[in-house]
Amino acid sequence: MKREVIITYNDVREYIKNNTKYSVDSIIDVVEPFSMYYIQHPVGFAETDNYNDIVKLTKEIEESFFGFELEPDGRVRRGLINTDIKREQQRWKERNAGFFGRHIGRLAYLLNEEAKK
Repeated sequence: MKREVIITYNDVREYIKNNTKYSVDSIIDVVEPFSMYYIQHPVGFAETDNYNDIVKLTKEIEESFFGFELEPDGRVRRGLINTDIKREQQRWKERNAGFFGRHIGRLAYLLNEEAKK
């Protein structure tokens, strides 16, 4: 069942930037196609389908971004980010998503549902 999309991806991006201390723009940007798809088709992704608390989900996303900050070597950190970007791109080719895509997609879905109220 296709659902109505009320928000834009910029709304999702701004929500993440305004409600987290740590974020990675390039990862947020690469998951946009999956996230917008997820708003319309929010089922079938077991580890995120049961998230219904925006605050808890945002905290989990922030903690995952913080993982990059723990790496003291900038080149290694960039390599880790690039690996996640490539994973998300590849998974989207298969109409799927990795960790960040699924979590940010679920956040987009919840923000869209909130906007409907």
